Amino acid sequence: MGKTFRTYLHEEIRTFDSLKFRGRDVNLDKESRRTYSCVQCSANFASHSDLISKAFQGANGRAYLFDKAVNIRVGPDDVRMMLTGMHRVSDIYCMVCDTKLGWKYIEAYHPAQRYKEGKYIIENVQLVKNNGW
Repeated sequence: MGKTFRTYLHEEIRTFDSLKFRGRDVNLDKESRRTYSCVQCSANFASHSDLISKAFQGANGRAYLFDKAVNIRVGPDDVRMMLTGMHRVSDIYCMVCDTKLGWKYIEAYHPAQRYKEGKYIIENVQLVKNNGW
């Protein structure tokens, strides 16, 4: 039986490939076709264009910071002391296989860390790079 994902990133990209914007052809470069998927079930959860930084530390090693994520379930809020100070975060899980992927920043208590609010940390051990890597 096939897997059902809520959002397929590659289908959205194909839709944009066939459109014109203000009378001009839309040309997507190789960067915009790159996606990240769950290591367990291959559900798409982020596009390379939503990647903000590769320089983050997760609970199990390196992690990436993303602006948006799809096919995830957000758990309850929790206040945690992290390397960069106190944050209110929610763990995030794959919508399909329920693998813990990382966390979502809900609130940063230090003004210099507020840029993280609403962003997603996904640990490298939980992701697979797809489409043209």
